[in-house]
Amino acid sequence: MTTQNDTNRQGAERDLTIHQRNLVDTCFEENQYEAAISVLDEMRSSKYKPFPPHIRQLIYIALYPPATEEELDEEAMKLEPGSPSKLLSRRQKTSLAPSPKAISAATDLLMKFARTNAPGSLARAIPSYPEDPNIPTEIGAEHADSHIAIEALRIGRARCCWEIIKEGFIRRDGGKTASSPRKPRTRKTTRQTSDDDEDEGDEMPAPVSEHAWGVLGWLLTVFERDEAEVEQSGRIRYSPLLLSQLPPSRPASSPRWDVKLPVDVVFYALEQESESRRSLGVRLLTL
Repeated sequence: MTTQNDTNRQGAERDLTIHQRNLVDTCFEENQYEAAISVLDEMRSSKYKPFPPHIRQLIYIALYPPATEEELDEEAMKLEPGSPSKLLSRRQKTSLAPSPKAISAATDLLMKFARTNAPGSLARAIPSYPEDPNIPTEIGAEHADSHIAIEALRIGRARCCWEIIKEGFIRRDGGKTASSPRKPRTRKTTRQTSDDDEDEGDEMPAPVSEHAWGVLGWLLTVFERDEAEVEQSGRIRYSPLLLSQLPPSRPASSPRWDVKLPVDVVFYALEQESESRRSLGVRLLTL
């Protein structure tokens, strides 16, 4: 749902030209992620709507788990033995993985877009529940050429934003993601009892991946700005974009009450030792 203020802002924002989009796409196709992010930053303007696939590619990079020291050592050991074809395959997979610098730059650029562009423009790239579940969504159905664009399609195909920040949605398996967002890698949560430790079937993925806190902060910023624009338009303060992240009730005309996923995120954030992470839980709780 779009507010009047949001409509005015989006009306002033034009779509990027094909030439502008191709400049970014070329960098991504050549796996030059940092260059693509730099070009996007240069083109960032309140006059232009960000291209949704580009935002999803930034989200994918920002969510990508960087390699640990142990993983780097393991990859180095794997490169020593083996046939030339295997060595080439491993090097290609490594070259496709975003670097820590690209991951940081993608997270920073998402926040810049949140300050520059209308929440409704950015929301075009965020998966959400449709108002009418009988109408198929077009998000994630676009054509993709580059490796990063293909991987980022999964973000658009998720049901909501809570799925993409969940542990296991993006995995570091030679640059590949998990086969399904509904079957992520599992881990123990701090709220599970010792009995759960003996039963792997009770393991649940963390509501927020270790590398998804930056994306969660960006999502909250978008929702907060959306909420503020609604209030400025003279309406009751709430975020229609956040509401679209809740599954529709039956019948569809009924209020949306299923808040399990965002509440899980709130409690998980409040359990963290980091004050900045706990503050994200408070921000979500107050929306």
